[in-house]
Amino acid sequence: YSIVTTDGHTRYYSVQVPNPYDRKNPYPLIFDYHGASDTSTIQRNNSAYFNYTQDYLVVYPQGWGRHWQGPAYAHKGVNDTLFTSDLLAHIEDNYCIDPSRVYASGKSNGGGFVDTLACSSAGDAFAAFAMASAALYTDLNKSSCARRRPILESHGLMDTVINYTGSAKGNGGPLPNIDSWVSWWGERDCGPNATPHYDTQPRGYNVTAYSCGDLTDVVKHYEVFDLGHC
Repeated sequence: YSIVTTDGHTRYYSVQVPNPYDRKNPYPLIFDYHGASDTSTIQRNNSAYFNYTQDYLVVYPQGWGRHWQGPAYAHKGVNDTLFTSDLLAHIEDNYCIDPSRVYASGKSNGGGFVDTLACSSAGDAFAAFAMASAALYTDLNKSSCARRRPILESHGLMDTVINYTGSAKGNGGPLPNIDSWVSWWGERDCGPNATPHYDTQPRGYNVTAYSCGDLTDVVKHYEVFDLGHC
């Protein structure tokens, strides 16, 4: 683990660096956020980016008390969007980063925080946002976010932790219906007349996508039939 100081707090993170690493080559960067009660090490093994690419630099931040801001159970007064901005600046000071290719991903509470980040000014530094089994405690209606962002989310229909259909009483507060949330992002990005494209081939999942003019699949969602909280 390495440390960075932000908002009066000492915060921890780890970094996956391409091997070999060329100090003169601008690398794309992924911030990857763990789920509630997990750690950055668990998330590293969960997303397993090391199995898929050696071309990205990946940062695994550690949540305060193993949580991220948004749900009621998160530590009050901890500003994780500021932590993200400060950590990004710290990484850019110490590594060669392509600022046009910075991305955020996360699972569960970490996925919900990625959505919170997308809806904040701190998200301006990121090119796109990806979530798995997202716990969307801060995005409960279309008007709760005024940003236009590229969004990817996958969610299991068998998820009993963050129910696909939403919940009035989630562990950290109310949660939206995932299909509704996807449509909100479609309209935020592509306007009130946004039309979804559905791909329902018999393969274990459905895809809902929104395209805006020449921008294809700006919002893309995977509805996975037999998947739990994963």
